[in-house]
Amino acid sequence: MNNETIGRALAPLTAEGLLVRAPKRGTFVRAATDKTLIGVLFGPSLTDETAHFYRAMLKAFSVELRERKSLRRSFDGLFVRLGSNDPDEAHARRHLISELGHHRFSGLIEFAFSSYAFPDLALARTQPRVCFESSRADTDAVVDSTVYGRTSVEFLARLGRRRIAVFLPNKALSPGKLDAIVSAAASEMGLPQPRMVEVSLPPRQGYEVEQAAFNAAVEMLRGWARLNDEDRPDALLVSDDIIMRAVALALIKERVRVPEDLLVITQASEGVELHYGIPVVRYEFSTREMARALVDLLWKRMQGADTGPLPIRFVGKIRAGNP
Repeated sequence: MNNETIGRALAPLTAEGLLVRAPKRGTFVRAATDKTLIGVLFGPSLTDETAHFYRAMLKAFSVELRERKSLRRSFDGLFVRLGSNDPDEAHARRHLISELGHHRFSGLIEFAFSSYAFPDLALARTQPRVCFESSRADTDAVVDSTVYGRTSVEFLARLGRRRIAVFLPNKALSPGKLDAIVSAAASEMGLPQPRMVEVSLPPRQGYEVEQAAFNAAVEMLRGWARLNDEDRPDALLVSDDIIMRAVALALIKERVRVPEDLLVITQASEGVELHYGIPVVRYEFSTREMARALVDLLWKRMQGADTGPLPIRFVGKIRAGNP
């Protein structure tokens, strides 16, 4: 029996946490009190007030791993900013490196975490891992902006909304080029070309992002107020629910009637219910389905099984919201 055959035979036992395979050391039976240990790595800080989606994902990962009788250790605040001397960022990186050196992780889940920016994470490369990071070429999963854009345009067209605008923060970083997707869908349905509102926002989460989005939305709405009725947008697509909160405040401030004058759609996460103060249609993604798909993929890698076509593409569904 060759080494490859033996490896395939031992992979399921390793994935179930019954064996520990250490490179250059061998394969060992795990102690009866031990469980499979999975590391979950987040780029954003989970303590940020606006990190609702990431906290929901951590909860979903915890449920999935608990059902597999596995333990998890989570790490956050791992975004790398070039030239940054932020002591909190440095501490988060040192803590992660220390934990990787002191614990035998069976696998890693990297969520919105650009691990390639850490040259000192060579130890992590020996672990089976999965990655969700829409801006990375080697990501294992992405949010399918194509489906969001097309579904939203079709939904608006059915309701007779023809003059669509798209609020595009940091368009160059937008996965899937939402502007091109919406433009193509509008052309196919015989709608006028959508109005693209490009907004530059700070690179991090928090109050500064919402304030910048609010200011940009107020400027946008005041510009629209000077347009003729036949030129003024009657529908607005917003990139995510955090930005939506800032846009909603601007709509209330400028006394725009929603949905009578402007119907608004945003991407959002199922179970994360933010108060907008206006009716908003939500295109929702299921954090539980996302977590299950990533954990399933990790288990396949831990077992040495075929993963199937990648990247996994997450899609959502339209749900009318309440103010």
